[in-house]
Amino acid sequence: TPVHDDSCIEYPPDSLATLVDVLDWHADRHGDRLLITIESERSATTQLSYARLRTDALAVAAGLIERGCGAGDAVAVMLPTGSEFFAAFYGALYAGCVPVPLYPPARLTQLEDHLQRSAGILCNAEARLLITVIQAKPLAHLLRARCETLDAVATWARGARAAEPGARPLRGVRAREAKGA
Repeated sequence: TPVHDDSCIEYPPDSLATLVDVLDWHADRHGDRLLITIESERSATTQLSYARLRTDALAVAAGLIERGCGAGDAVAVMLPTGSEFFAAFYGALYAGCVPVPLYPPARLTQLEDHLQRSAGILCNAEARLLITVIQAKPLAHLLRARCETLDAVATWARGARAAEPGARPLRGVRAREAKGA
């Protein structure tokens, strides 16, 4: 087991005000450093660096902006815990949006209860967009029918990265600044 020497770790200044500021600070100073290791149920392991998270989040932010999402808009994220969830969450922040995390349905036997709770959260947050996995798209459309503010459902493979192909990543420019907010 490697020994970590905390005396060598440089910590971000207290003046950083947001999660995006902190991610940018880390990505700029040691982007290749491991941020998180995610283990899935299938024993697959994903390692996510600061730079990879920022790159993925900026691509999501560009897609959100292309969809018309911006400062203060609620974007629901119904993805399993993994690199896609973190990219969507931080992408919403980079776009100036408010991420609204939702658990994906765990059991089909509790689908109605999950649908009711999630619809309540979406309505309370006044979410405009829901990013989810393709398997949950039928559920997402039922949620859309129960929440007036929910304009669209985007699946991870297609919608969360709506800016691709051919889109330019925002390379160091915060989406909310690029939009003039």
